[in-house]
Amino acid sequence: MSRFQDFTKEQMQEIDNFLEAMFDQYVPLSGAAKTVGGEIVRACNRIIYRWFNDGDIVGLGYGKVTVNPPARYLGSIFSTRFDVHLNVCEFAVCGFHESEDDYENIMYNDMSKAVEVLKAHPELFEETNNDDMLNHRYDQDDWDDDNEF
Repeated sequence: MSRFQDFTKEQMQEIDNFLEAMFDQYVPLSGAAKTVGGEIVRACNRIIYRWFNDGDIVGLGYGKVTVNPPARYLGSIFSTRFDVHLNVCEFAVCGFHESEDDYENIMYNDMSKAVEVLKAHPELFEETNNDDMLNHRYDQDDWDDDNEF
């Protein structure tokens, strides 16, 4: 049994719907978002998209390249500004050591925390963003298992 809340398809869809609506409104077609809230949504969507479309996991294989940077970005902003701990951020540092079957629940536990913060702090969608989630790549760590960047 997982130590994380099991999310129903309906709960996951609710999170996805919120993030999709915010993505459409605050995230440009390319590059960093203009607002902090938009960049948080961009990072969340990158992690979710890469899981469902390519099977990428933070801290494992090619996920080190594709989703470690957005996970680090989220970890940085949520821990420093909101004292919120996200589990996927640990995987970017320590590697992924849970069951792959648990990854989806771990990911949605974290995404639900992100949505809660975004809903509680709508001013994030007005705050100017000066960061890019992709700037949180660590060259020494973010290589896949075949040493590809």
